[in-house]
Amino acid sequence: LALPRARMLGFDLMKNFKQPYFATSIPDFWRRWHISLTTWFRDYLYIPLGGNRVSKWRWYVNIMIVFLVSGFWHGAAWSFIIWGFLHGIFQMIDLWTQKSRRKMNSFMKIKENSFDVLFFKRVWTFVLVSFAWIFFRAETFEKAMLVISNSIDLSFYQLLDGSMYELGLDSKDFTLAILLIIGLLAFWSIDKRYPIRTWLYEKHIATRYIVYLSTIFFILIFGYYGSEYNVDEFIYFQF
Repeated sequence: LALPRARMLGFDLMKNFKQPYFATSIPDFWRRWHISLTTWFRDYLYIPLGGNRVSKWRWYVNIMIVFLVSGFWHGAAWSFIIWGFLHGIFQMIDLWTQKSRRKMNSFMKIKENSFDVLFFKRVWTFVLVSFAWIFFRAETFEKAMLVISNSIDLSFYQLLDGSMYELGLDSKDFTLAILLIIGLLAFWSIDKRYPIRTWLYEKHIATRYIVYLSTIFFILIFGYYGSEYNVDEFIYFQF
């Protein structure tokens, strides 16, 4: 939504997010997530440190420095530092295992671009990113460990029988979340083959405004405003 509004005012902004939760690896996630910030770190920190044009171990050190600084940029707390450290570790593991994964796929005749392989990669990347987000969101390291502990204790049976109180969801909220995820996947699949923005621009102005107003209506109906419309609950308001 920001890009069309900026263009209306005569500003041409870069696309800052490219469906990051559909990433197939952690490096792919960072090519999609907060692109303006990652570009700045690349140009003014990673490249001056030597980037990947150094020895292998120095390259790993450069990667870790960038992610630790990224964590510290978000806040002077151990939780943010750990978040950056985890992403640095994820990046290095991806680099360490690239050759072995390719050899294994070649030996087992696994097509890396097949649907099932890409689906597994996206799910695994989402799990890793979500795990790191726990430390990003938690106010302290102790609270982050409590969240992880409670997540492990949450049994599969509790999800099936509808007792989602450990997740802060009732059965109605859980069903709605599943439906929204399915809707998001359907929208992404359609938009990938038939870009909705291009299709919409070709329609009559009345059709476009019906879509715009309908979108605003659904945001107002299904949007979350917090207790007494306290927007400060959105974590990025502190940055």
